Amino acid sequence: MWIVCYYFFVLHEEALAIPDCIRRNLPTPKPPTPELLPPAKELFDYGKSLIRVFSPWDKQHLPNPEYFDEQTPESWYILRVNNLYVEVLNFILYHETAHAEFEHIKKVKTTSLTPEERKSLEIDADTRAIELMLVNTREKKYQN
Repeated sequence: MWIVCYYFFVLHEEALAIPDCIRRNLPTPKPPTPELLPPAKELFDYGKSLIRVFSPWDKQHLPNPEYFDEQTPESWYILRVNNLYVEVLNFILYHETAHAEFEHIKKVKTTSLTPEERKSLEIDADTRAIELMLVNTREKKYQN
C-alpha cells in the first residue's frame, strides 16, 4: 500500500501538478524534481512483482519509508506519503469495521444479494468510514 501511495503521489505531483503550476505561473509546493519519476516507477514495478513472488525490497536503491536522507528531494515525498499511508489504512479499517457494525457479513451469508445491493453495502461502509475518519482525524483543523 505504501508503494502504491508513493508512486501515484510522486507521479501526480511531478508529472501533472507541478508542471501545471509552472505553465500557469503559479507557486509550486516544492521545486520540480522529475528525476524522481523513474525510481518511483521502478518501486511501483517492484510492488507489482510481489503479486507473483516475494523478493526483498532494495532499500539502498529504491525509495522506502524506513531509510532515507531527510535532506534529499525524495524525503519531501516520503514524509508526506508516510502520513497518507496511515490515513489509507485508517480508512480501510473503518470500512471493514462498518461492515461488522452494520452486520453486512451476516446479510451476505444469509441473503442472496443482487450486485446493486452488494454495491449499496460497500457505499454504506465507505460512508461510515468517512464519518469515522472525520470524527477521529489526527488533524482537527479539517473538521467542520
